[in-house]
Amino acid sequence: MTQINQEWFLIMKTIIIIGNKGVGKTALFQQLVKHYSPDKRRENIKPSPVINYTENLIRVQDKTYKLIDTPTFILSPKTEIEKGIKNQTEELLKTSDLICWVVDKISEEELLLKRYLKKFQAPQILMFNKIDLASENDFSDYKLLWPQYFLTISTLKGTNLDKLSKQITTLLPHSSGEHADQKEKELKLLIFGPPNSGKSTLMNYLLRENRSLATPIAGTTQEPVISNWNWKQSSGEAKKIDFELVDTAGITKEQKLKENIWRKCDLAWAVIDATLPLTKQILQIVNLGEKHNKPLIIIINKCDLLAEKEELKEELKRRLKSLNYVPTIYISALKGVGMKSLLKVLEKMLEQSQKKLSKKELAEIVAKMLINNPPKYFKGNKLKIYFAKQEPGLTQTFIFFVNNPQWAHFSYQRYMVNYLRKNLDLEYLPIKIVLKKSE
Repeated sequence: MTQINQEWFLIMKTIIIIGNKGVGKTALFQQLVKHYSPDKRRENIKPSPVINYTENLIRVQDKTYKLIDTPTFILSPKTEIEKGIKNQTEELLKTSDLICWVVDKISEEELLLKRYLKKFQAPQILMFNKIDLASENDFSDYKLLWPQYFLTISTLKGTNLDKLSKQITTLLPHSSGEHADQKEKELKLLIFGPPNSGKSTLMNYLLRENRSLATPIAGTTQEPVISNWNWKQSSGEAKKIDFELVDTAGITKEQKLKENIWRKCDLAWAVIDATLPLTKQILQIVNLGEKHNKPLIIIINKCDLLAEKEELKEELKRRLKSLNYVPTIYISALKGVGMKSLLKVLEKMLEQSQKKLSKKELAEIVAKMLINNPPKYFKGNKLKIYFAKQEPGLTQTFIFFVNNPQWAHFSYQRYMVNYLRKNLDLEYLPIKIVLKKSE
């Protein structure tokens, strides 16, 4: 039976950076990532978190830690989103191994935050930022803030980062650096869809934590939320697979996903709200997976609120004929309904991505395909296929060497795709046909 595995390969210590607005906590996060990240691909794409926290791995003296930059802390929230931010940050503080509290002055807000932080058990380092703008005499007053450990830093110049790294390894001596080596093996899974369709709730269910802030307010997620998910397959040797989950902001006419997000992802889940009608805009959003040639699962969320389930699935098939091969799953991300079916389909897609034919097997399939439906004359000429090659993967690519690629009618290429999908048990994956002129 498919299950969600909530453990990482190795237990990793977590460092939380917290502070009020404008103190430089995000600048500290970026400096630490710049100097200590084992994953250079993401070192310069960490904006200041507005709603959801940002995380990255850092490796200090061969020890690996999860570093988290939190949104501006709001001690007395007024809106639902502010309450959600405080609750999410509080959960992080409860489970953290080290709290880095950044300040740049003594104020009433800092004194209140000092009182609040006393209830958390993790060791705390109070860091006075902007040392380059202050004199040494200013620092004696910071004893009022009850620091367990105290450092002066400059996030602008990177001053005293070496002292901070030494303090981290002293306070957290039992981490391991091996996990960072797994990063290259990750599959990037993009979760996209209209606003308030349940993308963040789905991500939180998979991770078993309040990772992506979810509220009844549409548009709560304003920037991509990235996190690691370690999933254990149920079949075969039950191997573990690392995913990088990307929860995106809801897509509207004004808010579109950037091309580089699509280019970097390996597969995608389109999440739609079962209680809303299928508008043209929703269908266009779902169709983005095919547009970018990515393996896709259509997820109909909030199915517990739907009386007639099959009608919506049939309407999707009727209005998205080019996506008839794409699996459609009903779930309730809030209640966990349908998650086993979703993960079973994901498992099947990963199995199909490994399917590789020998030259002989592929030649036999192509021969049968041509006998079953030979190419017709097109523009007075007839296509001839000499041989084919396969490039397996989550998008299965077949390269056909022909007499002239321009003589292949689009309807015949569609027949080739459908024939290969049916006869090679590639029911869930996109198939790409490439025609090359044989020299």
